[in-house]
Amino acid sequence: MGNNFYIFKKDVYKYSVFSVIVLFVLAFVFNKGFEDFSFSFFLPIFFIGFALSFYQSQSKLGEKTYIFKLIIVTFCIKLVAIVVFTEILKFYNSIPFLSYKDDYNYYHSAVSIARVWETKGISIVEDIQFSTGFYSGYPNICALGIYYFGESEHVLRIMNAVASSFIVYYAYKTMRLLFNEKSSKITISIIAFSPLIIYFSSFILKDILLLLFTIVTIYGFIKILKGTVTVWTISLILVNLTAMIFFRAATIIPLFLAFIVTYLVSFFKGKKNFSYLSIVIIGFLAFAFFKIWDYISGLNIINDSAFYYETRFNGLMNKDVTSSGSNLGKLSFLAVVGLPFFLIASVFLPTFMFLNLGDAETINYSASALLYHLAVLPFIILAFFYCLKNIKKIEPGLLLIILILVFFKIGLATSINSLFSARQSLGATYVMYLILPICFQYEIRLKKSLRYFVIAFVVMLLFNLLRLIIRL
Repeated sequence: MGNNFYIFKKDVYKYSVFSVIVLFVLAFVFNKGFEDFSFSFFLPIFFIGFALSFYQSQSKLGEKTYIFKLIIVTFCIKLVAIVVFTEILKFYNSIPFLSYKDDYNYYHSAVSIARVWETKGISIVEDIQFSTGFYSGYPNICALGIYYFGESEHVLRIMNAVASSFIVYYAYKTMRLLFNEKSSKITISIIAFSPLIIYFSSFILKDILLLLFTIVTIYGFIKILKGTVTVWTISLILVNLTAMIFFRAATIIPLFLAFIVTYLVSFFKGKKNFSYLSIVIIGFLAFAFFKIWDYISGLNIINDSAFYYETRFNGLMNKDVTSSGSNLGKLSFLAVVGLPFFLIASVFLPTFMFLNLGDAETINYSASALLYHLAVLPFIILAFFYCLKNIKKIEPGLLLIILILVFFKIGLATSINSLFSARQSLGATYVMYLILPICFQYEIRLKKSLRYFVIAFVVMLLFNLLRLIIRL
């Protein structure tokens, strides 16, 4: 494992430096005003250095101390990022928000809800945007923060930073159910210093909390697969799945489906910890979750589960991409028959843009963050193919992660635009990172990573070309 770590360290630096240089040149040629954000292109190299240096200098610490120090260090970085991004957004957008859309609306809805609570007490508010419905979870949590700590935007950003610290904690606990201490420590350092998590912790967006719910649910599912069927585990899963209803309920189906498939495969293989009694418990878990959903719908806060999934399925089946007025409709034939291509390419997506398309609503904050991901991605793909090659031998928890990743990517590929978006793909991206410890724990030839880096780079170029074509 030690040799693989140093191979990884050497290659990930090479990939990041090469990517930064190429992006710098391409942005100079194709993107007017790139110099405004040229400083951010070099951040991935520093963050990779911080992650690997932190592991090397702190690796002898006990697990609890290691994770605690990692969380504190990265939390301080997030606080700095909050201040920096707030000032950048004020300068370029004249408001401390990415645009006048999601984060702007979330904040003002939360303020309105909190002001009602100040006079009437904490209760369900029905006449304010996002106060009820399937996207009401984040504004109401934000309203709670504003109610207790004030109306500053920084309150909500710091809440996201705290939530992302819990992501680090539960991601580590999840990996430790499957991998040894050293490989898990390396990977969690790479996750914790990832610019995507740091950047999204600086914005007033729901995606960090949704990622937390996803990771905690996966942790609970793996605990069950390993035979730990306790009241606490089931409660943890139910609470997080219920929270997802109010954030992005579409995320629930891939998680549940992957868990059921994994459980049935393991049961019929006669693996230990899989009994008829445990199947009854799993059935109860599913039954209890949908009963909770239906109960909440009875309060007229949201629609029931059948209505939610039926309308979205019908919308997907009836969508005519080629005749739509969207930019994607300009792809015509490719937009219809290209799904298998997008599905295959989804392993390498999302990726960064270097083009200036002239209609950007906000700063291109994800470009430098995705450079970090591009440098690590070849090793994740090596781990992914290792799992596929040994699919009959891997333990149930690892199979669960692979299936969740596949189902997430299928869902993203059907919408295509989500597949390209760093924000929409955040859950799938960090599920991928949960298998990275394979590269450090098992005998894998990491030198093969170069071929996947080359493919990822070609996909990046094609992605930019595609985004340009659909706007011609």
